[in-house]
Amino acid sequence: MAVAHSGYAAVVLGVLGYRPDDLASRAPAAELYGRAQAWLACHDPHSVPDPVSAPPITWTPHPEAARVYAGNPPAFRRTFAAFTTTSRDPHSDDWVCWDLLAWPHQLTHQGLLYGSREEFLAGTVPFIRDGLECGDWIRVVTTERTAGWLRAALGADARQVRFDECSQWYRHPARALGALHRAVRKVSVDGQRLRMIGEPLGAAHTGPEGRERVRLESLVNAALASANASLVCVYDTRVVDPEVLAQVARTHPELVADGGARPSPNYTDSATFNAEFDNSPLPRPPSSALRLRFHRVADLATLRAFIASYATWAGVPAQSVGQFVQAVDEVATNAIEHGGGSGVLCLWTDAQRMSCEVKDTGAGLRDPLAGHLPPPAGRASLRGLWLARQFCDLVEVRSDPAGTTVRLHLTLA
Repeated sequence: MAVAHSGYAAVVLGVLGYRPDDLASRAPAAELYGRAQAWLACHDPHSVPDPVSAPPITWTPHPEAARVYAGNPPAFRRTFAAFTTTSRDPHSDDWVCWDLLAWPHQLTHQGLLYGSREEFLAGTVPFIRDGLECGDWIRVVTTERTAGWLRAALGADARQVRFDECSQWYRHPARALGALHRAVRKVSVDGQRLRMIGEPLGAAHTGPEGRERVRLESLVNAALASANASLVCVYDTRVVDPEVLAQVARTHPELVADGGARPSPNYTDSATFNAEFDNSPLPRPPSSALRLRFHRVADLATLRAFIASYATWAGVPAQSVGQFVQAVDEVATNAIEHGGGSGVLCLWTDAQRMSCEVKDTGAGLRDPLAGHLPPPAGRASLRGLWLARQFCDLVEVRSDPAGTTVRLHLTLA
């Protein structure tokens, strides 16, 4: 039983948030069991099996991992999904569950729906105070009203929290994801965990922009899955559109209610969620749209001049003209190099924005996250869609085996 206690202690300490170098605990197994039950009561409906009463788990001593045999119920493996990952041992066909020594960072992403000041504070103040005790780097990106509620509730502790206004942070979904990625990396350099409360106020709006902000919440789960971060996204049910609220449970693995978190029964993995979003066809360009066909790299100079002239005529500021031209050039280059060798460009304006569509006849995109995070160092060939998303106010992509359509939008003043 000592072996069972040793392995069990390592995993339970992982649940309770101990540092990796503290996993070798001296605490009695009974104490660990009780603490784990209390912790999981707020995070998962499944209970921890008693290590003393012949559990369906056999722990084996290992400096970095605990072995879980295949007979263990899948529900128990899901209990530890927030801080471990499981894989099949090719030699023994057993499940191997690696603890925090091997996987030091795991993202937690929670959604909180509130309809009053009291509901908001009940779900956010304990989150912040727990972060202060753990030495986390805490950031609050909300409205001025909810930030005021937090400052009043935290008192002097509010000085240890960075507050930002959400209207700028969430205005541009692609840039918001990039900013979050940079914030996690910056904090991780100092060995800290980012703990952030965000209020996607822009999600109160429907239409293409609103859909992309909803998509952002799903992309976070895949793009930052290994990030050393805890995120709570808050939604005011009195303001946010009901259609958007219905998606919160699908885009957040956990929901916060009554001061505690629990798994979302409607959570949908990022690949499936984004595939559903991309199934909706884009509206046809207007009949008045200008069209230009391009076949080779040499055509791109003509394309760039065409876009720059049109954008200037439409009244786009000079700096934005240059960025929009570069964004279209990146997408058109992708069409030539990876999308069948040619493409068709359509360009038009309406009362609110200038739009440009690039359509190719390639085999389609394989990566559903293409362009949502900066490419790895040395992979400049993957930066096209990333730059396009940074330089435009909205980028819509539809891709299938018959080709890829990229629609870029720029808001007119």
